[in-house]
Amino acid sequence: MKKLDLKLDYCHGITDSGIKQVKEGIQKIGSLKEIQLSFGSCPGITDKGLTYLGDGIRGAASIESANLNFLYCSQVTNRGKDILRKGLDKQVQSNIK
Repeated sequence: MKKLDLKLDYCHGITDSGIKQVKEGIQKIGSLKEIQLSFGSCPGITDKGLTYLGDGIRGAASIESANLNFLYCSQVTNRGKDILRKGLDKQVQSNIK
């Protein structure tokens, strides 16, 4: 698999532990080049979930591009997005909303 495109906008049941499961899945897919993940309007996701996701992306050495959407996630802060952005390896092109 080269690309993962997951849209879970408005899934109010998604929490940081769900993001942790996504992280573990990303790390298991060895040939993944691009990820597009959308969690818009998911109130159960916090900055901690972004930390989990960043760890997963860094742990998957093959990823070159990450488009991540956390718009209207009430517990995700700009600080959390900045930490995620800065934590990604330089070879990963990222777009984080």
